[in-house]
Amino acid sequence: MFKHVDQMRKIAFRIMAKTFGARRKDTGENFYDQYPLRDLVHLLCFEDADEAREACCHYNITVREVPSAGSGSGSGSDPSTAPSDSSTEEIIFWRHADFKEPIDPAKGTVKILRPRKMIRTI
Repeated sequence: MFKHVDQMRKIAFRIMAKTFGARRKDTGENFYDQYPLRDLVHLLCFEDADEAREACCHYNITVREVPSAGSGSGSGSDPSTAPSDSSTEEIIFWRHADFKEPIDPAKGTVKILRPRKMIRTI
């Protein structure tokens, strides 16, 4: 399975880049444009947010830090399980960039994004 992870993630990024950020026919307004990076970590089995951010950068997908919606609004939340910086969250903006596979200028071939060693249990 490990040898197919890079291909699976590439296909998932391509599909998500096409489907997320679609526009409404009547108003032309974007919807489903924002997607939390932490959800992508779990969805595509990345080791951590750094690896997911590197993959987004590799495929030309925009990731930005934005203020968290509802930070501090959890009644009875455990501070030991809360993230250390709850004021910002990394969000993927699908409509602000097009999916592209990087090309090696010397060889003219597609650069492959190798996954890190999968230590986390799926």
